[in-house]
Amino acid sequence: MKREWQSFIKPIFENKTLRTILILGAAARLAAALALGMFDLDYYWEFGTIAEHLADGNGYSMFVFDGKEAEYIEDRDERLALESAYPVPSAYMPPAYPLYLTPFMVVESDLLRNALLIAGALAFYFLATLGVYKIALDLFDERVALWAAGFAAFLPDFIYSVNPTTSTAATHAVTALTVYAFVRLSDGFTWRRALLAGIFTAALIHLRMEMWAYLFVASAVVLVKTRQWKAPAVVVATVVLLAAPWQIRNYIVFDEYIPTTTAAGLNLYRGWNKYEVGHWGDDKMQAELKGYMDRKDYEARVSETFRREAIEYATERPAEATYRAFEKAFYFLVFDPKLMSAAEWLALPFHLVTFGLGIGGMLLFGVRDKRAMPALYFIISFAAAVAVFGLVRHQTLARIALVPHAAAVAVLLFERYGTPIWRRLQERV
Repeated sequence: MKREWQSFIKPIFENKTLRTILILGAAARLAAALALGMFDLDYYWEFGTIAEHLADGNGYSMFVFDGKEAEYIEDRDERLALESAYPVPSAYMPPAYPLYLTPFMVVESDLLRNALLIAGALAFYFLATLGVYKIALDLFDERVALWAAGFAAFLPDFIYSVNPTTSTAATHAVTALTVYAFVRLSDGFTWRRALLAGIFTAALIHLRMEMWAYLFVASAVVLVKTRQWKAPAVVVATVVLLAAPWQIRNYIVFDEYIPTTTAAGLNLYRGWNKYEVGHWGDDKMQAELKGYMDRKDYEARVSETFRREAIEYATERPAEATYRAFEKAFYFLVFDPKLMSAAEWLALPFHLVTFGLGIGGMLLFGVRDKRAMPALYFIISFAAAVAVFGLVRHQTLARIALVPHAAAVAVLLFERYGTPIWRRLQERV
């Protein structure tokens, strides 16, 4: 493992251009954190609420039950003041990021806590950018790798991922490491490569539940390319073993098998309902859900209710559901006007260019063998957004896998059109 790590970070010490990119990208993230007030944060969405429950000794919980209803209470002090309330067991969020946040929740100072979290986000940024660089270097060449590192360092929404309220920076890092591990494994089996691929994939699954699909499809590609059953077998076995504690805990708590999250039913409903993409449920559903509030398996029953409604909608209105699928595909590939903030409108051109270059690169250079590994991540992310539901953040998560192919096309275009223009400018000077 030590040898793999040394090989991974070696380019930082040998490549001055890469070092400059990493430093400037870190500076851009620190500037964004300062400008956007990230050092003053005291609320980290559902991730932070669960982490606070863990730090306060309440177990993996998100809601609290006060004897009448289960409530989601953002304010930590307000929750602690509820003497008669008790936490409701949760599996709403995949566990990796809440568990990562938990040690930071014991830090009372907002400034110190956020400084530590932003330092962690910068570490994730370094890992993600190095991972993208190594993937592009393996699939293409040094020029493409440096362009890929530049994409990862300076895309606006990638810079914003330094914000610790979401798991984007962590997911980018684990995604890059997972894809790179499978790229390496495609070259041939070693125990070290297979174990690393399994460890990183297990971490990725506990950040994004749909990446169970990546595990099996990427393992199948390795099997076809290497014609060795041992590599995919070790990867799958490693993931199954690492996922088992969370799944066993969920079975004990909810008395049913929940592989990753109890939010699956809600996410399915938000993508398939008679109102609009992103709807949270009507009054009739909310009234039904109140009947489960005093149950330990509250979240599981909520998930099942939403899942039932989503399946009923899709089966009873197939024509409308088909249109809804194309609508979600557009929202993922282009934008969802209902979810766009002013900052996201500004970042939209970069998003479209990266998507265009990345998809063009997959078509131009192909996605066979090793080059399938980043493409598979994007394809599965797209399929999940269409089959279930996607947010603007999911576009950002998916684009990290497009960066190597996008950089390859960018280099091709620059050499074809940019270099002659640059030479003519130099001649005039």
